Parts: sequence; C-alpha cells; structure tokens
Amino acid sequence: MNIAFFDFKELVDRDIVTQLFMQHKSATVFAPINSAIVKLENKRLHKDVLDKVASYHAVGLVVKKDAFPYNVSSALQEAAPLYLNYKERRPIGHHEYFQQDTKEFYVNNAKIIKEYSLKGTGGEQILYIIDEALEPYIPSSPLPPFALELISNPGIYGIDERWDAYYQKITANKQESIFERPGYHTFFVPIGEVRPEAFDKYVVLGHVIPNNVLFLNVMG
Repeated sequence: MNIAFFDFKELVDRDIVTQLFMQHKSATVFAPINSAIVKLENKRLHKDVLDKVASYHAVGLVVKKDAFPYNVSSALQEAAPLYLNYKERRPIGHHEYFQQDTKEFYVNNAKIIKEYSLKGTGGEQILYIIDEALEPYIPSSPLPPFALELISNPGIYGIDERWDAYYQKITANKQESIFERPGYHTFFVPIGEVRPEAFDKYVVLGHVIPNNVLFLNVMG
C-alpha cells in the first residue's frame, strides 16, 4: 500500500487555522493516504465542507494507542466526535496456543497503518497515517440533531437520500423515544421500501444498538 499523504497536506495548506493549530500545539493528527483523499474529493463535497476536512483530522491533545478506545473532539468543533477504537485479530494459520492476537487500531472507520512521534514547537505530537479520509457531517442547525430528526430530514447533514418509509414505521409503532435518547448509539437505517407486514416495533428496535457506536471496519 502506498502511504504517501501529500494530498492531505494540500488540504491543510488551505486552512490557516489548522496550520497554526498543528504548528504550535500538542496534537494528534490523522493523515489520510492520497488515494483516500481522491475518493473523498470524488464525492464532490460542498466547498465549505471540503475546506474544513483538514481540521476534522486534528485533535488538540496527544492520544496514544494505549488510550484506545477513546472519544475525542476534533479541531472542527461543530462536527461529531472522533471515535478511536481497536479490534483484535488472530493471524491466519497460527495455532491459538502459540500466537497472541494482534491489535488493529481505528479512528471512526479508518484503519491506522503507520504512526510517527514528533516534536512541535508547542510540545509532543503524534501523526497517524490512515487508509480512509474522515468525512465531517456538519449539521445546518446550531445543535446536532437526534437520530429521529435526522431520519425524518437527512438534508440536515446534506444527505440527499430520503428515509421516509423507515421514519413512518418508527412513528406508526410509537418508538420515537428510542431515537431521541441522549448518548452514544448505533442506528441501522433501511433504505427504499420496507415490507409493512413484517415491520412491527420489534423489527424497529432490532435496528438499534444502544450505548455503543459501531463502525463496519471495526466490527469485522
């Protein structure tokens, strides 16, 4: 895998606040490889969002791997927190009695593939190279929406899809309160038409994992 990340530097160069942040503070920076930045740019994000991508990859404190799992706010305060986690994997072909599991570390859905310890003018810094770009979803409202509000109106986060069918099943089964609870939860949102005869309240609840934030790559 090519771990060059100069495309990320170009995003940093467009954001003077992030430049100053990274030059004069203790920090943790998650730098996506070039191919990850290309994928992000191919999504044709609004320029206002793309200009803020760099700051979503910077954290104003040093977070070492022994602190994972950990939730932390990025330099982009209006965006969701970053979720740092790991999973253990046993190398293929090794007997369980003779080989310890190895840990793979992640930020959101992106895998950390290399790390560097640095010294900035403001103190210690850690640079993690990651295989996916972190896409900030920035709400148009002053406060982030609860899941119910987002499902009823995905446009809050600039999402073009419509989830009306699922929203109608939530309300028809009187499960709105499940989607308005504070805290860290995971919601699976079915898209398109749903089978009305099979979608009772238990099916609605089956799409919710409370008190855990899950990302697909960390689950596997």
